[in-house]
Amino acid sequence: MSDKPFYTVADLAVIGARVQDVEEMKGRTISQHLWESQPTVTVTGVTRPGKYAEDPFPTPDDYVGKVPWWAKTREPEIVAWFERHPRRRKGDGIGGRKPKGRAS
Repeated sequence: MSDKPFYTVADLAVIGARVQDVEEMKGRTISQHLWESQPTVTVTGVTRPGKYAEDPFPTPDDYVGKVPWWAKTREPEIVAWFERHPRRRKGDGIGGRKPKGRAS
């Protein structure tokens, strides 16, 4: 993580990966969480409620240009959000058939 006095999207991805016990989380995942936290989102012309509209991802404290940042004092709030929203990952019983060519 950076030595800056605030967290960037990349820093939150590191926190999210640590909390959710996955090898890595990409910054675009954090951007997706922010986008899905809106009351409504539009995908290919269809408007629907945001996935996290009821419990939105912590709002950035400010932006530098278009880049969001969060105060480091908000880490407990960010960690708590990740704990309330576990990621789907291998082994949690979600998914389809095994990929072709893989032995059973």
